[in-house]
Amino acid sequence: MRRVVPGQVVPFIAARFGWVIHGLAPGQGPPIQNLGELRALVHLVEGIPDELLRLSAEDYAGLIVAVSALDIGSRDQGPDRTLGGWERDAIQTLHRLLQNCPDDSPAIGTAEPGFITDPDLRADLHRDIGEVNRALQNGEWKAATVLAGSVVEALLLWALQNLRTEGDLQTVATGLGSRIDLTRRPLHDWVLGEMIPFARAAGLISEPTKAIADQCRNFRNLIHPGKAMREAMKCNRSTALIGAGAIEAVIVDLK
Repeated sequence: MRRVVPGQVVPFIAARFGWVIHGLAPGQGPPIQNLGELRALVHLVEGIPDELLRLSAEDYAGLIVAVSALDIGSRDQGPDRTLGGWERDAIQTLHRLLQNCPDDSPAIGTAEPGFITDPDLRADLHRDIGEVNRALQNGEWKAATVLAGSVVEALLLWALQNLRTEGDLQTVATGLGSRIDLTRRPLHDWVLGEMIPFARAAGLISEPTKAIADQCRNFRNLIHPGKAMREAMKCNRSTALIGAGAIEAVIVDLK
């Protein structure tokens, strides 16, 4: 089943079960509902990944009860029938609870860069790492490869900005036989190919991590059609796994 997010189900309920939003008109009897739509609602809710159902234990139990009630009710014979009160309550419960659930969240088991002190950046990277893992699971090799390179770049940028002073970086530059001017060209203007050797020379990452990060950088550039054609390469499971491995290696070194 395709991945479904709460933000898709809530408007579906509003469109197909409009009385949930507007209520029943005075004197109006119970709504007549197409059972196919009721069944579709059950399938949609069942397609939401567990990590997106961020609910209290009580609310999660209420969601399960509501889905079960609609599952039973949708199996009645005939295409249309009047909804019972318990079914209307179940639909209203789903509409209410799913509005409080996010549409994106890291997959369970996703590594979190807990050492990053900026909570917004930490949360963004956690989600991006989750997307890399999700793309791997779905066989989306190019997405996983390219996004992994972006995550590695963000991690190294943070480390260079926060774990080393400008004096440290000037010393590193001298050791590498180069010069830097962070006033004219700050770190956030650097590309990944510049960050990796600096991070290694600054002692932020190990030599094996530098090697896999370099591979990740090279494969990430396959997003450019010209490079892919020149090198007769394309993103595949191997490039995606190397990208994911580079993320894990950098995180381990920066902890």
